[in-house]
Amino acid sequence: MISNQEKEIQNKPTIKLPVIDFAKCTNCKECIEICPQNAIIESENFSCSKCIKYCVSMDVPCNPEKIIFSYEHCDVCGKCISACPSNAIYLRDCLILPK
Repeated sequence: MISNQEKEIQNKPTIKLPVIDFAKCTNCKECIEICPQNAIIESENFSCSKCIKYCVSMDVPCNPEKIIFSYEHCDVCGKCISACPSNAIYLRDCLILPK
């Protein structure tokens, strides 16, 4: 049975956008090099400051996000998806939020 909230979400407009599965991403930067719109950038501000207290006391896998999509520039051409050797980039339905 579908809840009212799920029905509302299903009826909202969506757009397919590329997203990165950081568990698969090897940070090879192939996507950055191939993007004709320069919509993929390498983050300059990645750190473990949010979870450092856990890393020193537990065995926690840590993969800070190093690659970021600038969706304002992305034309969803799919070249990044094709170029990714680890299949870490895929298209995902995202809700279009009102401005």
